[in-house]
Amino acid sequence: MDRFEYKYRIESLQAQKLEELLESICITDSHGNDGQYDVLSCYLDSSRLDAFYENIEGQAYRKKMRVRSYGGQFENVYYEIKQRFNQRVIKKRLPCAVENIEAFLEVADCPFSKVQEKLWYCEMQLMSQRLKHQPIVYTRYRRKAFLYEGVQPLRFTIDYQVQGAKAEKMNFSDDVQMDMIDLLPPDQAIFEVKGTKTLPKWFVALVKGLELRKGRYSKFSEAVKKCVLT
Repeated sequence: MDRFEYKYRIESLQAQKLEELLESICITDSHGNDGQYDVLSCYLDSSRLDAFYENIEGQAYRKKMRVRSYGGQFENVYYEIKQRFNQRVIKKRLPCAVENIEAFLEVADCPFSKVQEKLWYCEMQLMSQRLKHQPIVYTRYRRKAFLYEGVQPLRFTIDYQVQGAKAEKMNFSDDVQMDMIDLLPPDQAIFEVKGTKTLPKWFVALVKGLELRKGRYSKFSEAVKKCVLT
């Protein structure tokens, strides 16, 4: 999946207005309850925190690996690589049964049959082995997602209650969420727009009207700062 991503750190009032506007022109994501669902991630990194420092330094090309569950369902999770070059993002995702989570990348024979999945699995294996990956931090948030099905399809997400915790191991259960701390003030959220082409004029006008300011924000980096380096 090759796309661009823009992020905006917003206040509660802006989030409320955004939801009202997007509900009038978009459909809500089919996942969750009325487009709303929880996202729990465990980010992997080296003991030197290579991925973290690449992000902090703003390197044009960088990638990171995480394990993620959607909608509060812990039976199945996904191993994901998120690869960025400037504003372009490529995401690669493979499903994994939660009971196999720690041994997922240690299998000698690739468990996937499709060529693309085999390539992604090998890439994940090599990346994890080279960097000697280990669990670093968890992040959790409540997401509201919208889909715009115009000539230029777009996906909008607003992430509320953004929290994080240090990860000693990968544990996808309700227990891990008990140790979370806020990564953003409770009255703030992260708004993202994702697409494959240029932004339409109506969205540019929306950003101007609500005085949104595009910026860099990484939940992973904030979690490392507040849960590992403090």
